[in-house]
Amino acid sequence: MQTDFPKTDAQGWRPALTLLAATLIIAGMWGVVLPRIADLPTMQQKIQHLERKGIDPNAFFYSDHPAAFNNSN
Repeated sequence: MQTDFPKTDAQGWRPALTLLAATLIIAGMWGVVLPRIADLPTMQQKIQHLERKGIDPNAFFYSDHPAAFNNSN
């Protein structure tokens, strides 16, 4: 019975460390950087503008929402 565990040298752990680093970078961007950007006055104005139009600014996909294309407000 053969098991495919990672090698014990640095070469064998490199893919796992790369995945871990990428995951930490994405989590840091999502959990720290993006919320700070959302707190900027310019972004607050854009968020309030979307909310006035009835669009949830936290939604991932709202491009098909009818209010997204209504430029009257």
